[in-house]
Amino acid sequence: MKKGELTVEQGKALNEELSRKAKEVIDGTSDDALKAKMEAMSPDQRAAYAAKVAKMAADIEAETVKVEVKDADAE
Repeated sequence: MKKGELTVEQGKALNEELSRKAKEVIDGTSDDALKAKMEAMSPDQRAAYAAKVAKMAADIEAETVKVEVKDADAE
C-alpha cells in the first residue's frame, strides 16, 4: 500500500468518528442557540414557547401508533 492511502476499514472508522464529532458540535450549537433565544424572551414569552413545544410533543405522541400484542398462549 502506498503512503497516504487508507484501507476501506480505516476510511469507515474515520468517517464514523467525523460524523460523531460533527453531530456533537451541531447538537451543542443548537442547544446554545435555543438557550440564547429563550434568554432574550420575557417570562410570559418563555411560558408560551414552552407550552407550544409541549403541544407539539403531545401531537407527535398522538400520531404514534401503539399496538398491543396479546400472548397466544395466555388464551
